[in-house]
Amino acid sequence: MKKYLIILLIVAGICYYYNPPLENHIESLSILAPEKLTEGDNFQAKIRENLDFINFYVASATKDRQRLSIVTFGCLGRVFVIDKEWLSWLSKGRP
Repeated sequence: MKKYLIILLIVAGICYYYNPPLENHIESLSILAPEKLTEGDNFQAKIRENLDFINFYVASATKDRQRLSIVTFGCLGRVFVIDKEWLSWLSKGRP
């Protein structure tokens, strides 16, 4: 039992160390963003004002403030874009 607890603590420590910050989430979104959204200088500010960052210590996520949907999820230094339609929805203008 002690062996499993030690392994769990080691895995949790590794996940905590490699937990991606908000900047990595924004970078992943900017790679997939359409040109219409990236034309202005305030692209990152526009994304920041429409997202809430959630830190779970071993993983992190961003969610949309209006639709309350998970946009990105990150763990072990990698960020996965869950809601790929969110960027096109943001570029068209929020209702």
